[in-house]
Amino acid sequence: MDADSDNSSREEQEMPQIPPGIILEISEKFRPLHTDISSSWRSTLMEFQQSFRDCDHGQEKLKCVLTHSVVPEWPKRPDGPCPPEVEGMEPIAMGVGPSRWPQQLFTRSQAGREMGVAELASALPQSYRLKTLDVASKVELGGVMYTPAVGHDAIHNVTGNPILFSNGQPVALRTGVNRNYFVHAGGAAHERITNITSFFSLAAQAGQCLESLPTSVSRHLWRDWPDGFRTIGDKGMWVSALFELAWQQSAESQLTADRFTWIGTTNTRFDLSPSASQQSTSSNPADASTLAPVGPPHWYSVIDDLVSASIAAIEILLAVEDTKDCE
Repeated sequence: MDADSDNSSREEQEMPQIPPGIILEISEKFRPLHTDISSSWRSTLMEFQQSFRDCDHGQEKLKCVLTHSVVPEWPKRPDGPCPPEVEGMEPIAMGVGPSRWPQQLFTRSQAGREMGVAELASALPQSYRLKTLDVASKVELGGVMYTPAVGHDAIHNVTGNPILFSNGQPVALRTGVNRNYFVHAGGAAHERITNITSFFSLAAQAGQCLESLPTSVSRHLWRDWPDGFRTIGDKGMWVSALFELAWQQSAESQLTADRFTWIGTTNTRFDLSPSASQQSTSSNPADASTLAPVGPPHWYSVIDDLVSASIAAIEILLAVEDTKDCE
């Protein structure tokens, strides 16, 4: 283990613990900037790239639809979506993507000096779902005092009611995220099974490799998730990585994907700028007034060919480190 790993472990041991009475649920967390880097990550990815190329010949395309919803889910998610890209195809697999629980926001102060607004659990190595504390409550962690922040606008719960303190003021919350993906395929039933089995076998191994990338590559790939997300399966890691890279719309790559809102069978494309996306996941918001959900509450995106997307994604990941080496 190298010195950086030793320092990381020591920091985690020294982190203050949230009082048990505030924790409702806890889960493991993938932190892209705190991974054990493999010396063979590059050669491993190149091997997977060739394997994806080998399974691309004569195979029916596997198309993937990813859905994104804010949490609490309000307004309620409409039925659908109905992407025209998968008409006539059969759904054959599904899984989960990156997600996070909603978090109450607090003003932080130390030695009488205010230090801004933050989550209670953002720096911790695991993912927590917390109780909502009332406006008069205070929590001390590691010498820092956390006081519930008042929001500029109220966030609504799943029934459409505003989430308020006992005095009627809005609770400052960072909304959560829930993502799921659905793989569709055409062709005969036995061909669909063969194709998805072949793809997922490679995707699971490639997803494992994402947990040992250099920091510069992980930062590029998961740029909208700097603090990480609740752990998901290896297949979900790979499929989610394809979408993350596709949304970056790299000029040097053919890997792109658009986002769409939907009502019934009507789908409307929209753009989510990098700055807006990063605002929605930033761990250090400037103030509680910036925390309204960014973008529509529900949207979807489609990757037209998972195998071709995988080949292109690996090219992007390899190029990130090549560019860094040349600087």
